[in-house]
Amino acid sequence: MLIKTSKRHKIPLTDPALLILYKWQAMGRRKKYVFDLVTDDLSLNDADALYRARNTATKCINQTLHVVGEKLDFPFPLSFHTARHTFAVLAINDGLTMTVVSRLLGHSSTDITEKVYARLLPQTLTAEVEKLNYQFVPDKLTT
Repeated sequence: MLIKTSKRHKIPLTDPALLILYKWQAMGRRKKYVFDLVTDDLSLNDADALYRARNTATKCINQTLHVVGEKLDFPFPLSFHTARHTFAVLAINDGLTMTVVSRLLGHSSTDITEKVYARLLPQTLTAEVEKLNYQFVPDKLTT
């Protein structure tokens, strides 16, 4: 469940993601939540507790990801936010519409998504222009 802009969105998981979760569950590590970063008594209906738990868990994971990124000599800091941007760019380049990606990211409007990602999408922009099939070079110059 994505919680952003004070709205809850249910996002379906892919079959491979579900398989990973089922395997984790079968190992008997946790009953309610997948990661050991929150307690099982955390209520998803307690907004304040959820906010604090999410921020604490995110900081912990981001610190670990940052170290992993440094060890792999990434030219940028690895974080949840980096993964979010990567997902958005790959999804748009693989054909998801800006509207769908905007909803998956929890943006309040597609304007926000377009403002952030349009400049990063040369592959998508090129593909869209090619759909126009315009001939900009006169035939006599190409022969």
